[in-house]
Amino acid sequence: MEVELTHLFTFFRSLGGVQTVLRHHHRNDPQHGIQSRFIIFFETERPTIPRVGFLGLSWRSTIWSARKRFQNAVSQHPIGVAVYVNCWGMPFLADLDGAARRIAVLHTHYPDLESDLRRQAGLLDGVLCVTASLARKVRTALPDLPEQRIELLPVPVSVPDRPAEKGPLAGRKMILGFSGRVSKEQKRVDRFPELIRCLEQAGIDFRLDIVGEGPQRAWLQRQFRHHPRVRIYGKLLGDDYWEVLARWDFTVFVSDYEGLPITMLEAMSLGALPLYPAIGSGGDAYAATVRSDLLYPPNDFRQLAVTLGDLRHASPDQMKDLRQRARAATEQHLGNKYGTIFSSFTKCIVERPRISKSSFPRRPFFLTDYCPFGLLRRLYREGFFRRNDDLSMRFEKSAAG
Repeated sequence: MEVELTHLFTFFRSLGGVQTVLRHHHRNDPQHGIQSRFIIFFETERPTIPRVGFLGLSWRSTIWSARKRFQNAVSQHPIGVAVYVNCWGMPFLADLDGAARRIAVLHTHYPDLESDLRRQAGLLDGVLCVTASLARKVRTALPDLPEQRIELLPVPVSVPDRPAEKGPLAGRKMILGFSGRVSKEQKRVDRFPELIRCLEQAGIDFRLDIVGEGPQRAWLQRQFRHHPRVRIYGKLLGDDYWEVLARWDFTVFVSDYEGLPITMLEAMSLGALPLYPAIGSGGDAYAATVRSDLLYPPNDFRQLAVTLGDLRHASPDQMKDLRQRARAATEQHLGNKYGTIFSSFTKCIVERPRISKSSFPRRPFFLTDYCPFGLLRRLYREGFFRRNDDLSMRFEKSAAG
């Protein structure tokens, strides 16, 4: 059985775990009996990529203009099964998609996720979640969605077969690494200066590698100019990327919220231990499984320093065991398991009766339809819609990104 479907998301080419997964789909969907296309909202079509349509929106665009461009894209290539990644755009595009079925793939524990899901009740035929904690949130927010229409989907990780043996930590510099989007939003890279200060005050001998691109990279370069303990690499690809990750003793996150960071799994698969904040995301369990104090209280970098100080005195056998636990935790993400689960779930949803809305009343006038996405995003962050209940009932948070 072959399925025709369309993945819908904000970005495709840029850095980020979700974008990595989308590119995985682009390469591997056909071998699982899926004929897939992609509609990407906030990138332009140059250079072109086969089977990927770019709507070319910006943060100056509006819901109204997004609907026009989306409608035109759908008229040229019908969607089939619509796969809304993180549900982005579904509240204001579902009436136009003409989809045979709708599936959401949830990657991120973003703020107000459960309330967003409740507002989207009736739009979905199934939900795939990259972590068990996300699946629990879906069951709470959408109690009428049958259990068999919610499934866990381990994100795919492709790691080269390379040795990454590391010695004990005693008597040498520890290497910490961060890989991901270099941004204040979500990733909170603005906290790295405080992390550095706390580790230095605790007498930890360390180096921090920062790999990735994003809006705060230039700011970090100014903060750490000529700093002997910090290396900022920018975006790395291929062997250059894996060579840096293979040197890390720890992969560190200081985020406000996450789903399950692929870069954390990549580093763990090479034996790096995760230093991860207890923020109620999918990554929490991975860190705690390796060693309980690797899951540190959010922003408590003094406690993180205590953990590193303790590990510095761990025996070679103890460190070897911890690194093996880190590798073992990632085994479910290797190989073809992701593609098998995704294709099997999608085909089952197609074979089962439709439960999502297929007809919609005429869309009423919303003032928010004519506000730039950038303004909606800012208003949402500042809590404007939460302070104005009447407006919040009509505000599609997905539009705020």
